[in-house]
Amino acid sequence: MKADVRSARLAKLRVPTLVIHGLTDPLMRPEHGRALAMTIPDAKLDLVERMGHALPERAWAQITHAIGEHATR
Repeated sequence: MKADVRSARLAKLRVPTLVIHGLTDPLMRPEHGRALAMTIPDAKLDLVERMGHALPERAWAQITHAIGEHATR
C-alpha cells in the first residue's frame, strides 16, 4: 500500500489512539512516530527515552502508565 493511501486511511480513524515510539529506534526514526500521531486525529504520542525498536524492561513503567492513562480516557 502506498504511503499516501495509508495516510489517507489513517486520517479517517475515529478511535482513541496511543502511539508509543522509542527515541533511539534505529529502524523507524522518531519522526515516523511523530508523523503517525499527527496523521491520526486526536492521537496521543508517547516518546520513550533510551528505547529502540524493542521494549526494554527499564521502559515498562512508562509504557504501562501511558497505556493505563490511555485506557481510562
